[in-house]
Amino acid sequence: MSNALTFNTKCLAATLLLSLSLPLYGQAATYYVDFQAGNDVKDGLSQASAWKRAPGDPVATGSARSVQLRPRDTVLFKGGVVYNGNITVQASGVSGSPITYKGNGWGTGKAIVDGSTPWRPIWTRCSSAAECAGNPQFATIYYASAPSGYTDFQQAIFENGDFLWYSQSPNPSDPFYHDNIEEMTLVPRGSMTQVQTRTAHRDTIFFTQTDPSFWRGAYIYAWVTGNVTRLGPITSFNPGNATVTHADLGSDPYTDRPGRYAVLNHPSLIDRPGEFAYVPTENRIYLWPRSSGPIASNNYAVGNHITAFYIGARQYVTIEGFAIRHYAFGIQNDNSSAAGLVFRKNEVSKFRSGEKYAIQMSATNSLVEGNRITDCNRAVGILAGGNGITIKGNYVKRTSRQGIWFMGAKNSRIVWNTVEDIRGAHANGISIYSSSSNVLVAHNIVRRTNSPLTYEASSNITFFGNLIDSEGGGFTANDWFGTSGTIAFVNNTFARNGQHAAIKSNGSAARYVIIGNILDGGGAGTHDYNLYTGLASWQTSQNRWSLAAHERVETDLGRSFVAPGSADFRLLPSSTAVNRGLNPAPYLPISTFPDYDFNVDLAGNRRPSDGAWDIGAYEFVAGARTKPVTSSNRQRVP
Repeated sequence: MSNALTFNTKCLAATLLLSLSLPLYGQAATYYVDFQAGNDVKDGLSQASAWKRAPGDPVATGSARSVQLRPRDTVLFKGGVVYNGNITVQASGVSGSPITYKGNGWGTGKAIVDGSTPWRPIWTRCSSAAECAGNPQFATIYYASAPSGYTDFQQAIFENGDFLWYSQSPNPSDPFYHDNIEEMTLVPRGSMTQVQTRTAHRDTIFFTQTDPSFWRGAYIYAWVTGNVTRLGPITSFNPGNATVTHADLGSDPYTDRPGRYAVLNHPSLIDRPGEFAYVPTENRIYLWPRSSGPIASNNYAVGNHITAFYIGARQYVTIEGFAIRHYAFGIQNDNSSAAGLVFRKNEVSKFRSGEKYAIQMSATNSLVEGNRITDCNRAVGILAGGNGITIKGNYVKRTSRQGIWFMGAKNSRIVWNTVEDIRGAHANGISIYSSSSNVLVAHNIVRRTNSPLTYEASSNITFFGNLIDSEGGGFTANDWFGTSGTIAFVNNTFARNGQHAAIKSNGSAARYVIIGNILDGGGAGTHDYNLYTGLASWQTSQNRWSLAAHERVETDLGRSFVAPGSADFRLLPSSTAVNRGLNPAPYLPISTFPDYDFNVDLAGNRRPSDGAWDIGAYEFVAGARTKPVTSSNRQRVP
C-alpha cells in the first residue's frame, strides 16, 4: 500500500469517526446545560457531558460557545438548577423545525434563569439619628457600601429573593405600586405654598429642613401631562423658599386639576421594613431589613442582567418551560423580521424593569402561550406587534403597567388569558394601540385593573365572550380616539362598573356594534339583545340613548348571577339572560379567524348550534360546572 493511499485511508477513517460523534445535518441534536455541574469544554451531548453555559451566553467558552445550532436542535437546561446569565439566540430554525431552548424535561421542575448577582455586604447599624439623615428609626436601619458598579437606585436589590422597596413619602399602601398616583401628595390647584413645575417643586409643609444639601441623592416622582409619572433627581435645595430643583421631567405637571408628587430614595424616608435608599455621594445603601433575624443571615442580590433571552430577528425559535426571575426583560424579540416564534409555559416573576416588558414580541405568525407572569414592577406583562400574533392562555398578575398590550398588531388575537391586580400608573388590563387592525379579544378574564380595556388609533376590533369585573372602577372599555372600521362587543359580561358606564366611544369615527352582552352601563352605536345591570342617568336622557327592542334592565345582580359578591358571574337558571340572546355569527370575524372556536362560552361549554344563545359570557348548562371559572382552576383552554 502506498504512503498516499495509507494517508487517504487514515483520513477517511478519521472523518468517519468524527461524523459518528456529531449530529448529522437534518438530525435533531439535544444539548444539555447544567449550570451547577456542567463544563463548557465538554461536548454537551449528554447529561454526563453537559455544558455549564448555553449557546448564546456571551461568557460561554469552549464548545458551548462555538457550536452552531441548527433547525430541530434543542438546548435542554436542567430543571431545579439556577442559571445565572443572559442568552442571545444566534441561529434560526425553519418552519416545522424550530430551535428550542427548553427548561423543563430534565431534572426536577423548571430550570431557573436568574438575572441577579449575589451581594455580600458588611452591614453597620446606625448608632444615632444623625448617622442616617435624622431618621428617628435609626436603631432599625443599617448601612453598607453599595454593590460594585451600582449607580442607580432603580436597580433592583433583593433580600432572600424578594424585592426591597424604595423609601418614599408618602408611603403607598402597597410598595409594589410606588407609582400609585392616588396615594401621592396632593398639590391643590392654584396653591402658592405647594407649586409644581417640570424642573422644581415647592412645598412649605414638606421641605422644612435647614441644610441645603439635605435632599442630595433623592428624587422627585411626579404625575405629568400624558397621564404618566416621571422621575427627576433632585439637584439642589433652597431652605429659604422650601423649593427643590430637579432634572426636567419631560412634560409639565397638570394645571387644570390638582397635581400629585412623591419623594423617593432618601435615608430619612425609610420608615418600614423592606425599604432602602442609595446615597451616591457616600456610595452607601441604607436599609431597614425585612427579616427580623440577624441581618448577616440574610441573602442579598442585585439585578445585574437586563434580558434573560434575546431573540432579535431570528426565526422559528421556541423558548419553553423556564422560571425567569430578577431581570428587566424576560424574553425579548424587538425585530419585526422575526417569524415563527413560540414563547410557551414560562414563569416570569420578580422583575424591576423601569418601563420594560416581561415578554416582548415583534414578529409574524408567532405565539405567546401558557405563560405565568407575576410581580413585575414597572413592567408590561406581554407587549406584542406584527402580523398573525396569538396571545393565548397566559396568566398576568401585578405588572403595574399594561397586562397585555398590542402595538401595531394585525390579524392577531388575545384569547383565553387572565389579567388581574394591575394598579400602577397607566395600568390597563388589555390595550390595543398604534394602527392595530383585525384584532380578536376573546374569552379573557380581566379584573382589579385601573382601566380594563383600552384601544386607540386602530381598526376592526372584536371583543367577544370576555368577563370584565371593574369592581367599582370607571369605564370598562375606553376608546382613546382615532379608531375606525368596526368596534364590536359581542356576548361579553362587563360587571360592577362604579359609574354604570361600560363603553366609552369618545366620538370615535368607528362603527360600534354591541350585541348580546351583559353590561353595567350602555354604549352608543348599534345595540340589541343586551341585558343592563345599571344605566347612568346621562345615558337615558332625552335624544341620547334608549333601550332597543330586545334589551332589558335588571339592577339586582343576585337575580342574574350565581354569586356576584364573590365574582361568580355564571348565570342562574332563572336569569333574564337565559335564552334571551341570539346566535351572533353575523357580528363575528369568522372569516378572519376561521380556526377559532366561537361556539363555546367562557367555561368551555358549547353554545347552541341553532336557536337563541344566553346573553353574556356564560351559557347556562345545568350541572356543567360546580365551581366558577377562576385563575386557579382555569388550566385548560380550548
